[in-house]
Amino acid sequence: MRDGASGRVLSARSAKMGLHLTQNFAHMKRDMQKITDVLNQKSDDEADPKGRGSVPRQRVRKPLPGENLRVIRQARGLSLINAARLCAVSPATLSRIENGLMSPTFDVMTRISEGLGIAVYDLIREQPDAAEKNLRGWSSRTRLGTGRQIETAQYRFEFLCDDVLAKTFTLLRAEVLCRTLDEFGPFQSHTGQEQITVQDGTVEVHLQHYKPRLLHCGDSLAFDSTLAHAVIAPDAIATVFWVFVPEARP
Repeated sequence: MRDGASGRVLSARSAKMGLHLTQNFAHMKRDMQKITDVLNQKSDDEADPKGRGSVPRQRVRKPLPGENLRVIRQARGLSLINAARLCAVSPATLSRIENGLMSPTFDVMTRISEGLGIAVYDLIREQPDAAEKNLRGWSSRTRLGTGRQIETAQYRFEFLCDDVLAKTFTLLRAEVLCRTLDEFGPFQSHTGQEQITVQDGTVEVHLQHYKPRLLHCGDSLAFDSTLAHAVIAPDAIATVFWVFVPEARP
């Protein structure tokens, strides 16, 4: 009798414990869903630190440069030949870029942007409409190593904070790949203004009309982009933070 009573007590306790576990699991599941919902909301909206609501973030698909180039060119009714004439590049180069067979250098992207009257970053992201261009109260963040990357013969670029269509400047983290001017090839030149800050290593900046300048970690240099220029890393691959501001258009 005593064993039977003990068994019934244990069974009752087990059942009660099972009920508690089931209820706790249900609560945990609901809590996890709430956390997931909050995280999803934060990924879509950046909270205002002063608690005044949130600023909608612009979620865009990030196309390849060639996709945007084709869309922009065709929207303006330009043939490859006519567009190439405007951009001072060959029709074959434009065709290879549009078909994803060639990764354009920053110099070529700048020539294309000048020829078509667009900004460099218009080639790597969705085209903004008037409302997006005039957006106020925006902010943007790029986690280390998560930006769109484009590699050229001279640099490996990572575009930073390029999800905001209203931004009128280009931020880049760039690895300087060439050690000599022979490796670099022809100097680059385009309209606009630039500033580089060395994050790691040492770079040597060559500017038309100026003596070469050696920059170490933490050093900065700003220059007029119309000066023919080249940046090399004589010792090893170096990393720089690069700001490019296109020429203002009327």
